[in-house]
Amino acid sequence: MVVELSLLTFAVLIVLGMPVVFAMGLASIWAVLLRDNVPWNVLLHRTFVGIDSWVLLAVPLFILAGMLMEQGGIGQPLMRLAIALVGWLRGGIGMATVVSEMFFSGISGSTVADVAAMTALTMPLVRRSGYKPEQFVAIRCAAAAMGILIPPCILMVLFAEVAHTSIAALFMAGFLPATVMALLLMMTIYVQATRLGLQSAANFSVSEAGSAFKGSLWAMGMPILIFAGILGGWYTATEAAAIAVIYALVVGVAVYRQISATMLWRMLGETARMTGVVMLLIGFANIFTYILALEGLTQMVRTVLAPVLYHYIPFMIVLCIVFIILSSVIEPLPAGLILIPLLWPVAKDLGMNVLHFVNVLVMAGGIGLFLPPAGVGLVVGCAMAKVQVGRVLPSFMIFLAVLLLGLLVLIAIPPITTVVPDVLGMRY
Repeated sequence: MVVELSLLTFAVLIVLGMPVVFAMGLASIWAVLLRDNVPWNVLLHRTFVGIDSWVLLAVPLFILAGMLMEQGGIGQPLMRLAIALVGWLRGGIGMATVVSEMFFSGISGSTVADVAAMTALTMPLVRRSGYKPEQFVAIRCAAAAMGILIPPCILMVLFAEVAHTSIAALFMAGFLPATVMALLLMMTIYVQATRLGLQSAANFSVSEAGSAFKGSLWAMGMPILIFAGILGGWYTATEAAAIAVIYALVVGVAVYRQISATMLWRMLGETARMTGVVMLLIGFANIFTYILALEGLTQMVRTVLAPVLYHYIPFMIVLCIVFIILSSVIEPLPAGLILIPLLWPVAKDLGMNVLHFVNVLVMAGGIGLFLPPAGVGLVVGCAMAKVQVGRVLPSFMIFLAVLLLGLLVLIAIPPITTVVPDVLGMRY
């Protein structure tokens, strides 16, 4: 009865428009009230335990580093490089959108930030490419949904902590799945461009590619610095985040000269605000899942999902459907904080690898961010392009189908997510 009332309270508060973090906190308090054998100091203790982690220090640092690079003038050189690499293909702007997302996601760490920044940057090019604005927004959103797999991803940092696995290994596990998803999207873009009679965005030029690559070196330096140091064993993911902040600040102030003292102060305030929300959410989620675990929710889930527990594939398909819907309503972070601690033991019993499990859920969360009509990523993309969501849906549904197909591929073929960490000999 406690589980049902707590979940009902949480759902009702969300429907009434209460922020997720406070809805989860009030549902947790209600659960403690319903269980008279749980002392009140559990609320404080579980909240503190949930956020008392060296690993979680990487969250504000990656948020700040992403803001510094996002507003520090890196978008233009990255887009130029993407056009130089694939712009000569049919539907070149669409192709370049996917490639630039792979570059930019490895820097910003935030999917919604990717959509906002890169949509504003590329809309002038779109109008000369033959694409209608609604067609481009569909490509932009699909690319951002894929880009969530490319580290450094804040969601990966938090999910790795919840699943008790290595952040570095999870980062490395995201590259190959992202590449698979990107290729599927680019194949779809090429077929569409052929059908619509769209031409390339630019002629291929070795000199232009070389010049674009040279111009993007400062922008590409941050992910290289992060992953070279982590793989070389020189520093941890948290230390890498601190180094990324220093690098991004130097590049934004001294190289691109786009960041002023006023902008920096505003970014520090926004980082503090976002970090406060995330940490409070983690703390309350720790209470919430603790109470649900005490009530035996994991066993209840096993009973409900018994028909699909004969193999991990049907189990993950059902879980991903639930996770995508939840992510569109309350976003992937709170959805993961609730479901991963409860359902990872079930997945583990079915023989799943932790990197495979978490990466599949990260991708499902990325899709959920753009699931019509509530997905915040889709709403942001349409707002930045000044296009109504309803006009984008016919084009986006095709890419949504491709993303779901890619998700099925990731579920069915675990080595896609595990081969890179295994080849590198990473422990997780």
